[in-house]
Amino acid sequence: MEISGYVFNINDVVVKLFMLVIYGIIAFIFLKARKNFSGGKIAQVSTLIVIMILLFAVSDLVYFLIPFIGQAFTVALSTVFRLIGLCVLAFGGVRLVTI
Repeated sequence: MEISGYVFNINDVVVKLFMLVIYGIIAFIFLKARKNFSGGKIAQVSTLIVIMILLFAVSDLVYFLIPFIGQAFTVALSTVFRLIGLCVLAFGGVRLVTI
């Protein structure tokens, strides 16, 4: 597949789309769990996991911006979103342990 002179590797596209579907399923499950266990630590952990999953999804969506912003910047942006997602989970975990 070619967009603006950049040729996407079809295997990478399929993997990224599959990961987005998996992220969607995980987010749906944890949002449903958050409704069932509203209030308390389980709801907080569920919210943190959903935020992390959404940041990971954005990280994978950035891949499709390669033709517009370049590969080097795309890799850096993707890495930043993954790091933010992991920091959200780590910070929330520390908060839950100290409460």
